[in-house]
Amino acid sequence: MCSSVKNFVDSLNNCWIDLNCENIEAYFDQNIVMTSPDLSTKLNGVDVIADSYRSFVSAAEIGEFKIISEQEVSLKSNSIYVYDFRIKYKMDEKSFDETGRESLLIDTSTPKYKVLWRGITFK
Repeated sequence: MCSSVKNFVDSLNNCWIDLNCENIEAYFDQNIVMTSPDLSTKLNGVDVIADSYRSFVSAAEIGEFKIISEQEVSLKSNSIYVYDFRIKYKMDEKSFDETGRESLLIDTSTPKYKVLWRGITFK
């Protein structure tokens, strides 16, 4: 799969994997909403989301991040991008090897794509 949406998602992931979250806000709509894995919590707003990425990469030593499978559904002015992933990392002297699924609703109505909603679950 090779599309401009995939390239956008790859660029977003490379940003945090490479510990370069300086401009991560550029990937998100100002009013982005993110739901927690158990759906009990919603994070609202670009600053809160950007801080959550920065907190993770400052606390974790990322060993590997790999997309296992992915699917894109294009709508009129948005795309839904869903992918399964595996991540290996260390945090607080503990090693983690997790798999999960990330779902993104992306505004594709302008050349500067923005994530409107992000949901993530772990298996």
